[in-house]
Amino acid sequence: QSGLTTVRDCGDRDFLTLALRDCINQGDLAGPRIVCSGPVITSTAGQLWWQSIECDRVDELQKAVRTLVKHEVDCVKLMGTGGNATPGSNPEASQYDAAGFQAVADDAHRMGRKVAVHVHGVEGMRYAVDAGIDTLEHCPFRAHGRIAYDPQLVADIVARGLIVSLAMPATWYRLRAAEMREARTHPEPLWADRYETIRRMHTAGVKLVVSSDQGSTGTQIDELPLLMEFLTDQVHVPATAVLRGVTGLAAEALGLEDRLGTLTPGKLADLVVVDGDPLADMSAMRHVHTVIKDGETLVRDGAMLWPTPRLGTFATLARG
Repeated sequence: QSGLTTVRDCGDRDFLTLALRDCINQGDLAGPRIVCSGPVITSTAGQLWWQSIECDRVDELQKAVRTLVKHEVDCVKLMGTGGNATPGSNPEASQYDAAGFQAVADDAHRMGRKVAVHVHGVEGMRYAVDAGIDTLEHCPFRAHGRIAYDPQLVADIVARGLIVSLAMPATWYRLRAAEMREARTHPEPLWADRYETIRRMHTAGVKLVVSSDQGSTGTQIDELPLLMEFLTDQVHVPATAVLRGVTGLAAEALGLEDRLGTLTPGKLADLVVVDGDPLADMSAMRHVHTVIKDGETLVRDGAMLWPTPRLGTFATLARG
């Protein structure tokens, strides 16, 4: 009902999301296609260690990738730097050296999986770009307590055709909240610099995927349209680029551009109809009227049309 026909899950526990993916694919449950990473790879005591595969050496990283592939993940997620969700974690510091990043990229690509990497700090971003990791998540260019935009790093991202997935935290785009409306009018310097990095990346030609940080505290799946609105109204990214960031470029980030992302003969028939023109007013994306997935209408007039789940669905999830 939020207008999403395909989503990517970048970190679960015990491979539960893979079981949900399979239930949806089998027709037992209504929902978007799910591209699953399974548990993320992180360093010992690193970002989100409690729900991750902890690795420190190159051979451990290689084994983790192979274990994930054995469980039939669709992609691999690496915690390249620390983050804000784990006590003692430093978002600016890389959790691995260049060899660690390269090992994950090489093994995953050899087995036909794309890699997403969580990176806040410039050091980790550089390692990820040099390793040819497919999507860089967040990318706020943090260093020494500030935003340190690096034009050469951005040029290298563009030259290698890599994708930046904004994965912006919920606290940045709760536009309905009065305090956020005040903050976006008079943003703190750190946030203002962050907005400027997004504008500069877009101007430089970086492929920007518009993505939420769904799963982090306070982030809801139906808030993606608010982020789209925020990018057009406050960051001043053109509406066409924002829409491409949730359609064609998003499909490319998932490796599904031959099946999804554009209305092209031969691709799957996914269509979202909204009340209004998002090119003129991005808030139209909040008002989903119809959702068609693979040629089947699942939402009409904002209401679900899917039948009751089949027997055995929850047993299947439990087994997963």
